[in-house]
Amino acid sequence: MDSTASAQHAAPEPPAPPTLESADEPVRLHAQLLACVRESVVASDLEGRILYWGPGAERMYGYKAAEVLCKPYRNFAGAIDPPDEAAFRRELLARGYWEGQHLQKRRNGQTFWTETHISVFTDDQGQPAGFVGIDRDVTGHKQAEEKLRINLERLQDIAANIPGAIYQLQTGRTGALEVPYMSSGCEALFERSVAEMDFTGLLFDRMHVGDRALFEHSLATAAQKLERWSLEFRIAVPDGRTKWLRASANPRKLATGAILWNGVLLDVTRLKQAEEARRESEERFHLLVKNSSDVIAVIDAAGAFKYVSPAEEPFSGFRPEELTGKSFRDVIHPDDLAQTLQAFQTTVAQPEKTHRIECRHVHKTRGWIPVEVVGQSFLSEPAVKGVIVSVRDVSERNKAEEEMARQLDELRRWYAATLGREGRIAELKREVDALARRLGEAPPYPRAESPAP
Repeated sequence: MDSTASAQHAAPEPPAPPTLESADEPVRLHAQLLACVRESVVASDLEGRILYWGPGAERMYGYKAAEVLCKPYRNFAGAIDPPDEAAFRRELLARGYWEGQHLQKRRNGQTFWTETHISVFTDDQGQPAGFVGIDRDVTGHKQAEEKLRINLERLQDIAANIPGAIYQLQTGRTGALEVPYMSSGCEALFERSVAEMDFTGLLFDRMHVGDRALFEHSLATAAQKLERWSLEFRIAVPDGRTKWLRASANPRKLATGAILWNGVLLDVTRLKQAEEARRESEERFHLLVKNSSDVIAVIDAAGAFKYVSPAEEPFSGFRPEELTGKSFRDVIHPDDLAQTLQAFQTTVAQPEKTHRIECRHVHKTRGWIPVEVVGQSFLSEPAVKGVIVSVRDVSERNKAEEEMARQLDELRRWYAATLGREGRIAELKREVDALARRLGEAPPYPRAESPAP
């Protein structure tokens, strides 16, 4: 077969695509209008060959129109991860349009995101003739979305790990308070699941009836000045226990005039219980101190009185405020000061033990009082930061001890005087009994007349 015959049987060349130069006046007008559009506008035939490449496409992709016309669209403006081309075109022809987002690449290799709208255009007979695509660069928007997503995930992670819940509170259309949002920690906080995201019911239906009015009043007061708000209130949990929650929030006025509160809810039940236990302990301590006849005092590390109980005045004649701030050296007898200082230093150095000493304490009008001082160091305790001492007047005890010693000495003298004279004493007792009988009286020593065993 010769070359002429071969040429006659070869497939005909496809017609050249239309160009702006060959188009009529309305088409040229439309092209000029499209050239004013900032977005990328590209037209292709049904095979994907580029018929129109607008100025926006030149700016977006980096290719001039002369470089791309009549060439496959996919080579210059296709998605980096394209869908199945044949299936995509069938779907596009069936629906007549498509819209979505693509990750694409510029001529310089830089990637970017586009929001793409593709429509099918038809010929004079109404048959599909090609596609028109409009691309808008949404890279900045996608980056902002990504930052928002990262920030949201970070916020969710933080919210999930705090011992409470993050929440929003605002006044609704009816004027009532509404809770549009709480983090997942609210279920553990209230010990209930949130049905249909009813955060408003979760908060207010479980709030102690005595705290609801205070909650609303304090929030309204803070709203007037747009200042930070904080409140502790009670809720009831399913097993009947009462929990204490602390709510704190910052206000933000919305364009509608409503105030949105963004804040945190924390469980402070243990803290409240500890505070109550401490308050009760302090009350017991004050009652014990107030009703104790001993003087209770707290002395700092330098030896100054931080606290003196009311028992000081009947004890020494000094009012507690007269001694507060003064050194204990001012109330100790000079002759007892050295041993008292030594005892104080030992007490500070050995806080695990109590220490005892006797010395003389000044009296406002009667000179010196013998006292017993018992103390222990609590300098490392934040609530005390001092040495607690108990001071007792031992005047009566000393007198009793002196009287006991005197009687013991008297007994010793009698014992020494009668030692070895038991027989004579028994004889004298019998004589006294005989004399008593003659006088008609009962004998004072009847046992002395009984014969010895």
